Amino acid sequence: MDSPFYGLADSNNYIYALHWGYGYSDADKYAPTIYKIDWNGKVIDRYFNVPYPLYRIAALDDTRLIGWNGKEFVLIPMLSD
Repeated sequence: MDSPFYGLADSNNYIYALHWGYGYSDADKYAPTIYKIDWNGKVIDRYFNVPYPLYRIAALDDTRLIGWNGKEFVLIPMLSD
């Protein structure tokens, strides 16, 4: 069974988890969700307005992630929805 989490990134204060609620073949049709999680495992926030397709993420700091869409890197500001 495939995991719906396709990327994890961390900053000094949080873990960010890239969650797909769909299969790989649908990655160019649906936006993923990014979960912001504290180091105790509590979900702090969810970000739904994520560019897609998005296959991987890395944390620059607590306010910005960088993502890979298969062709280029994209900057993702971590603003609450």
